[in-house]
Amino acid sequence: TGNSPTDFTILYTGFGIISSYILVATYNFARFMGKVDEFMINSRGSFKKIKEDIEFLKKK
Repeated sequence: TGNSPTDFTILYTGFGIISSYILVATYNFARFMGKVDEFMINSRGSFKKIKEDIEFLKKK
């Protein structure tokens, strides 16, 4: 029967799904880390201000 998927097909599909998921996950993680680095560079020296803003928001 040509319709039933073989073990090879199942393995191939499974590895395809897993590898594409890993690629997407690492890409998103790298983008997130890039954003964090950018934020760190931009906000260097202004953490005091961020703390003040947080305290101000807590008071509201």
